[in-house]
Order: sequence, then structure tokens, then C-alpha cells
Amino acid sequence: MREKRSGKISIIITVLVISLAANIILSICLANGKSEKPIRGTYCTGNGPTDTNQYIVFEQNGVYGRYRQFESLEKGSYEPEGRDMIYLLSPSGDMHSECIVYDGADTIYIYNLSEKQLEVYERISEEAVYVNVDTTEE
Repeated sequence: MREKRSGKISIIITVLVISLAANIILSICLANGKSEKPIRGTYCTGNGPTDTNQYIVFEQNGVYGRYRQFESLEKGSYEPEGRDMIYLLSPSGDMHSECIVYDGADTIYIYNLSEKQLEVYERISEEAVYVNVDTTEE
């Protein structure tokens, strides 16, 4: 009985922490008063090109691509949910698997629902740029 209760408590705590993080991010974004730019562009998880950095590209037509240099990871579609600050990603043929919070300027926060992991991407270009990856594979 205690195992069930502690399992439920840990799930509730996890959900509350995720909710708190999303609320803090949204509050910061709204408080900064930045002029909102469209999400279209290229974002990266690190500084400078390395093998471990991931890139995500949002094209104007609602298509996104995620890749590492020399390796395409996924392609799919994205759609705004609400005020163009929250987006849902749908890899090709899948349901929504990730939620994005966009600060309206140059940063996106991606929460992977299946891996329960938060990633931060910074804008490196306002254009959809694929560097060292073949986009015709998928």
C-alpha cells in the first residue's frame, strides 16, 4: 500500500515541478516585454559547432527538422497552441510528443514528454538553415 502511495506522490510532485517550470518560463517571457518575432529560424543547444549540439529548424510552412551536423534526427510539423508562445511538435506520422515554449525573441524551451527532459535552444539564424545535413533523406 505504501508503495502505491509513494508512486502516486512522486507522479504528483513531478507534474507540479513541470508545471512550476513552465509557469516560471512563461512569466519571465511575459515580464521581459520583448517584441515577439516569429519562431521561424534555426536554433542550437550549444555554443559553436560540436558533435553533441542539436539543431532545430522551423520553416515558414509549419515544417520543422531536428539534426546534428551530418545526421538528420527527425522531421515533422509544428503548430501554435494559443498566443504563438507555445507550440506542439509532431514528428512525421506521430502524435504530439514535445511541447515548446518560445520566449518571443531568441530562445525556445523544449520539454520532451516521453523522456521527461527539458532542453534549451538559442536562435543562431532567423532563416531556416540546415548545416552539413542532407534534408532530402526523409
